Amino acid sequence: MKLDQNAIGQLGEDLAAQFLTTQGCRILERNWHYKKSEIDLIVMQNKTLVMVEVKTKKDLRFGLPEEYVSLKKQQLMEQAMQAYLGEAFSEAAYRFDIVSVVLQQGNPEINWIQDAFDASDQDGWSSI
Repeated sequence: MKLDQNAIGQLGEDLAAQFLTTQGCRILERNWHYKKSEIDLIVMQNKTLVMVEVKTKKDLRFGLPEEYVSLKKQQLMEQAMQAYLGEAFSEAAYRFDIVSVVLQQGNPEINWIQDAFDASDQDGWSSI
């Protein structure tokens, strides 16, 4: 069965949420929206609030999934995170992670990149 892009993205988010749960994270929100931004997953790991961007691809022909998180996306996530912190967790420690999912034939490869970027850094990736 061939999956369209929305189905591929949803499958990737489901796999990422399951994976993060097995790593001790508690899922707080899925697909949280603020203005023009969406945060795929908001999780709590120990006492740190983690904003997670999930990128899913069928294969690696055009690069790694995490390479598709643009500086603009990072900045939008930063704005959304500030709004979320103001709503619920004004004093919480936080970070931005990426979970990349490659849907290899029946055996997805999941890569969790913790503290992947600092959206206030104009050069983009600060940790990758």
